[in-house]
Amino acid sequence: MNSRNSKGFTLIEAIIYIGIVSILLVAVTDFHFSLGGTASKLSANIDTSRNRRMVLSGIDYLIRNADGLLKDIKGDCSNFSGLPQKLSLYFEDDTYLPDTCVTSDGGGLNITISSDRVVLQCLPNITYNGEYEACDTSAGNSYYLSSPTVKVSNKNLSFSTSTVEGFDNITTNLIVNSIATEQKHLTASSLATSTISLRNEQNNGLIAWWKMDESGNSIASLIDSIGNHTASCSGDINSSTGLIDGSTSSNHITSSTDYCQVTDNDDLNFNDGFTLSAWLKRDSSSTDRKEIINKYTTSTNSGYAMYIYNNALICVVCDSTDPCASSIWSLPSWTSTKANFIACTYDKNIGKIFAYTYEEGDEDGEKNTGTTMDTFLVNADKDLFIGNDSTDVAYYFDGDLDELRIYNRALTDNEIYALETQGSDYGGCPEC
Repeated sequence: MNSRNSKGFTLIEAIIYIGIVSILLVAVTDFHFSLGGTASKLSANIDTSRNRRMVLSGIDYLIRNADGLLKDIKGDCSNFSGLPQKLSLYFEDDTYLPDTCVTSDGGGLNITISSDRVVLQCLPNITYNGEYEACDTSAGNSYYLSSPTVKVSNKNLSFSTSTVEGFDNITTNLIVNSIATEQKHLTASSLATSTISLRNEQNNGLIAWWKMDESGNSIASLIDSIGNHTASCSGDINSSTGLIDGSTSSNHITSSTDYCQVTDNDDLNFNDGFTLSAWLKRDSSSTDRKEIINKYTTSTNSGYAMYIYNNALICVVCDSTDPCASSIWSLPSWTSTKANFIACTYDKNIGKIFAYTYEEGDEDGEKNTGTTMDTFLVNADKDLFIGNDSTDVAYYFDGDLDELRIYNRALTDNEIYALETQGSDYGGCPEC
């Protein structure tokens, strides 16, 4: 019988054997963790990419179907300079609003960041764009667009606007990150940019806005907060208490020598239509003619004007024929303690001039049936006057004027009544 080696492994053999086994174990373990880390990394990438796609597609959908940027009489509600940024959109009805935002008449919404997540904040009870203090409406329901498994910091969502072919475009930049862990190589980030056109939005057309917030006595000029239409003033125009909510002051005109004058400019001459609007409080109920805006030449029957005569609002649009076309509407009963809102619109497309009046505290504003104009406006080559008529200094306005606006298009009923809502006790929109 053969003898058998019973000495086992030598020390050197044992060391070699243990070394080989250790190398194999380390390799297997490293492979295991590498495979697991790759899977985790892949999972994080998939999660962030999926969230980025869902969020951006949701934002694109809302922008594409919005009826415009949410605004109020003070301007845009969006905030692209703060942290976090905020995009505010307006919808005329509920068709494209998420279920959490649906009321009955459309409304607004904000897209912003809250708790490191992209959130949609519903703004209910906004019946038409441009309503007074729409930007300050308290948010209702909130709907998160991103998952709690990822993070979007205040700086990782931004918006910007541009104009291409007459349409406002909104560019969205979005970075979605995975939740930070101790293993930095397992974090993931997904970046995307998208530009969508707001093709449903109509340009507001506001070209001049004299807020009448200048203070003191013998005011020398009225600053246009929109354009370059500074009005140089003559006489003794003094500041008085503002007529409407948020108005610092108004301008008080008391004599035939008190008026403001704006140098003639091409954008104060109109082709398709215009809107003139103002708040006023008269010193007396006299039936004398009281000029508010005058860019009208009697010798050539050209230009336009808005004034009060015999306690009625007169909207004048001239086409070189005598007399000029006009739309007349009786003002609310004169009350010295109350403010009146007035507006004139001319729409070339339908050949109509409309007058709007409203007295603060009344249940509703009013709109006349309109005056038909068969021919078109012929612009006057003259300066624009506020509170007086350059051809007859007797036609001055006596009282307070506030919030004077000029638009290069005819505003809709909704938009007119949005301006009316500046009053602290405003009425409804009877034509809406």
